[in-house]
Amino acid sequence: MKKTFLLFQIYILFSICCWGIPSTTEEINFTPLKNHIQLPTNEIRNLFQDKEGYIWIATYNGLVRYDGYSTKIYHAESENTEKSIDGFINIVAEDNQSNLWIGTHNGLYKLNKKHETIEKIHLPNPQVSNVEAVACTREGTIWAGTNKGLFVKKKNEENFTLYKTIQNFDVKSLLEDKRGHVWIGTWSQGLFRYDPIQKRLYTYHNVCSRNSAHIIFQDKDENIWIGTWRCGLLKMQNPYDMQHYGFIRYTHDKNNPSSIADDIIYAITQDKNTGKMWIGSRSALSIMESENGTFTNYYPSNKSGHLPFNEVDALLSSKDGLMWVGMLGGGIRIANTNTRKFNLNSLKTVREIFPSTSVRAICPIDNHWIWIGIMGFGFAKYNMQTQEVIPYNQIDAFQKLPLISTVNEIIQLRDNGEYCFATWDDGLWIFDGKKVQEINIESYPQLTDVCIYSVYEDSKRNIWLGTRSGIFLLDKQRKMYAINNLIENKTFIPQKESIFRIQEDKDGNIWAATPNSGIWKLTPHYNNFTAKQYTIQAQNAISIGAMTLYIDSDNTIWAGTNGKGLSIYNPEKDCFQYALPTNMKKGEVISCILEDNQKGLWITTTSEMIHIHKDQTKKSVQVFTTARSYFQPKCLCNRKRWEAIFWRGTWYQQFFSCGHQI
Repeated sequence: MKKTFLLFQIYILFSICCWGIPSTTEEINFTPLKNHIQLPTNEIRNLFQDKEGYIWIATYNGLVRYDGYSTKIYHAESENTEKSIDGFINIVAEDNQSNLWIGTHNGLYKLNKKHETIEKIHLPNPQVSNVEAVACTREGTIWAGTNKGLFVKKKNEENFTLYKTIQNFDVKSLLEDKRGHVWIGTWSQGLFRYDPIQKRLYTYHNVCSRNSAHIIFQDKDENIWIGTWRCGLLKMQNPYDMQHYGFIRYTHDKNNPSSIADDIIYAITQDKNTGKMWIGSRSALSIMESENGTFTNYYPSNKSGHLPFNEVDALLSSKDGLMWVGMLGGGIRIANTNTRKFNLNSLKTVREIFPSTSVRAICPIDNHWIWIGIMGFGFAKYNMQTQEVIPYNQIDAFQKLPLISTVNEIIQLRDNGEYCFATWDDGLWIFDGKKVQEINIESYPQLTDVCIYSVYEDSKRNIWLGTRSGIFLLDKQRKMYAINNLIENKTFIPQKESIFRIQEDKDGNIWAATPNSGIWKLTPHYNNFTAKQYTIQAQNAISIGAMTLYIDSDNTIWAGTNGKGLSIYNPEKDCFQYALPTNMKKGEVISCILEDNQKGLWITTTSEMIHIHKDQTKKSVQVFTTARSYFQPKCLCNRKRWEAIFWRGTWYQQFFSCGHQI
């Protein structure tokens, strides 16, 4: 089967093509909060993500809410008691009504997020000061662990009561596990588990020599992990069998650099991407590589991308798969451990021949070879397995042709497999494998502009050319027409407008994207066409023009704009409307749109690539971003027989390295 392939024509620098060369394992890079966010202090006590996705940062100078772009700080206020909270924040938890319960050095508070009011909660013990643990259970019970015991407020009850079995204990950690049991860790009084069904409290003996259960965590496989004070990390065996439970112990060995960094454990979490356990301690961040006791330790360093401080007091694996590290004195660093969804091919062998690897066009030839258009140097055949490069002027059929600077698009015709090369300043070249037919002003005087942006084959086997000066049609008898001469109605179609993209819908209408004159629709009428423009002035479009167009297998028409994001055609209202208004960054330029073999839609923007999974019951959107901000993908190519997607970016060292659901 022959396919046409979507490309885009914009001048860019230092491009890449990305395909199957595996990426190498790299050391984790830790980066500060973006946008130069300033926190009220670098002393981070805890990290929490609520149901809406906000990150709440517990510090020793207030509670910080971070939305990805800016922060809001809650701290002590002398005049507004409904907004005031103790500045020394220990812990944050969220209940079923989306209220936040906040443990501080000066008691317990409740934050109503809807009304942004803060209430100081009375606990029935005047000696209570430090609240270090809070758990909000699925059934609606609130547990608060303090320096003077454990307090509980059941659903529909107004007040907290003292849980008498654990009174005067210094409670350090609370966890509701996947069974609904509540685990209770203390400073030096041991480890407990409460079963709400049986209403029974279980006591675990011989936890460690100091009887410390400083932090408790349950991983995705329901294993219970315990961080102790001076006794290392523990993994429980048979945690629900009170006759046969036990502990696997991981402690620091000064003679073994692969042992855990410290025996004083502050925080535990699990990386959603790799499944590895992350341990925060007094000395470093430790990542468990295997359960035989092998750890990779990240000690503080002044180097860029390293952790700046030793005491890792808070860890969070956020919903988008990022790893957050909070330090007592070092602020916050974020690590992206997502496996790269796309691999880099920096085209080293291309660079050995040409001083550029800016790829402007891609078209498969077979399972090994592809055509690639090289910015400023024409095009070449490229073997993806061997990385062999054959410049076009070394191929016999092209040797006598003039030198060309740029090929903006390459397609393969359906019937006979000919390749069409849309050149800049030398018209269209049609290659049948043996000889080349030149479509230019000399051979076709009707073609008044040989700077071609786009080439498209319609269902009738006509070849459409989008040029710097309008649209031209080369029919299957190889006769050339200027489209302006075939327009019947009096709709004004500018004669000198650039045509960036041409597509055909299932009704045979031809759609064209222009940068300044909107989107054009050409409807066949006998041997001519009627035309319609979709523009801001006509109030049937969202932007002055479009950078790209794509019609998917469901006959949905998508348009990518220059600064107005993605638009979609509404056939009932006969207009283009915003698509994904909440998922697009303001001012995004859409350069390419393509559908894969599973009907997923891929969209490239100035800084992201977006995948829309079109399901009959639910549409999901996934965004792929770069590790750094300087990225501008420009072309996509769906090669059906290889089942892969290609794109290009503006800096050859950049990767797509993070995918997250919206």
